[in-house]
Amino acid sequence: VVVLKQGNKEKIATVEANEDNNIILDTSNITSTATFVNYDDDGIIIQFILVRGIDNKVRIALNTCQVCNPSPKAYFIQEGEYLVCQSCGAKFHINKIGIEKEECNPTPVEEKQEE
Repeated sequence: VVVLKQGNKEKIATVEANEDNNIILDTSNITSTATFVNYDDDGIIIQFILVRGIDNKVRIALNTCQVCNPSPKAYFIQEGEYLVCQSCGAKFHINKIGIEKEECNPTPVEEKQEE
């Protein structure tokens, strides 16, 4: 479970696991410029994409393409309001992050709650 937490304006996006093993991401300073955050799970790096959509909602996904994975280039970089897959070149609008799945797009986080 990923918990999106509002607060602590001094940090962009901190990552920690709480006592219940939930990953806590501070989203208070997230803007329309994507923030890429690494979480180390016993040596396995998991990268999240956090971005505030045009509708002002914080979007979250894993930075890997659902279709192009396991290619080493199956990750996204931002170009304006779009994230672009570095493997196939597909463009994905930031408002769709974490919502659409099963195509060439960032892998949605299935379980999350906002606080």
